[in-house]
Amino acid sequence: QDNSILVEKDTGNRYWFSEELAPTFENNFSTTSDWIKVGTTITANEHVSGKCSFNDPATSSSDRLHKALGVTLSDTAWVATCEINISAMSGSQRAFPVQFSSTTGSYRSSHDSIAIRLGGDLSGSSPSIGMSRNDGGTVTHLTDANSIQVSTGTTLYYVKIWRDGSDLKLAVYTNSDYETGQVGSTQTHQSLGSPTGLSNVVIGSDDASEGGVNATMDNLKVYNNVTTATPATWTNEDIFTDDYSSDSG
Repeated sequence: QDNSILVEKDTGNRYWFSEELAPTFENNFSTTSDWIKVGTTITANEHVSGKCSFNDPATSSSDRLHKALGVTLSDTAWVATCEINISAMSGSQRAFPVQFSSTTGSYRSSHDSIAIRLGGDLSGSSPSIGMSRNDGGTVTHLTDANSIQVSTGTTLYYVKIWRDGSDLKLAVYTNSDYETGQVGSTQTHQSLGSPTGLSNVVIGSDDASEGGVNATMDNLKVYNNVTTATPATWTNEDIFTDDYSSDSG
C-alpha cells in the first residue's frame, strides 16, 4: 500500500513504499467491445485471444481499431509502453501498432499523429521498430536510417515511446521492466513542434503498403504529463544512521 513503512530490525533503517504510477489510459485487449473496428485484418481478442492482432493487412488497406484516450496528450510530456511480437513479415511492409492521433481516420488521412512503426525499414527488408509522424496528411518516417532492428519469431519486445520536451524518443527491450535488456540504442527525433491535439489511439495498417505483417500487440499503457513511468519503489528515507560500533566522530 502507498506510504507503507518497513523498518529493518537489525539496522533500524526505514523504507517508504511508493505505488507504481497509475496509467492515464490502459488496455489489455481482453474484449472486443471497447474498440471500434474497421475491416477484418486487425482485431482485438479475435485472431489471438487477449491481444491486438495484425493478420497480414491487405494492399492499400485502411483496416484499423480505434478508441478515445479520454484525454489530449501533452505537447511536451507523455510516455507509452506496450508489448509487441512479430511472427512474420515480408519486404518493407509496415503496420502501426500504436498511433496517437487527432482523429480516428486511417494512417495517411489528413490529421496529426505520432506512431510506433512496425515492419520493414524502407531501405531494406530487415524487420524493425521505428517512429512515424503525420502532420495534417504529410507522413514522415522518423529515425528511418537507424530504426531498431528486431527479429521475427517468438521474441516478445517491450516497446517504450515518449515525449520529452521537443524530443520524441523510442526504446525497445527484451525485459518487462522497460529498462534492461535494451535492443539497439534509444532513438531520438528532435525539434518535434507538432503533431498536436492527440486524443485518440488508432491501431492500423499503412494505407499505401502491401500486406506482409503478422504481429500482436498487448498491454498498452499511456502516462500523460510525465516523461518517466515511475515503478513501485521502496526508498530509504533515513537522514541519519549509526550502528554504534565506534565512539569516534
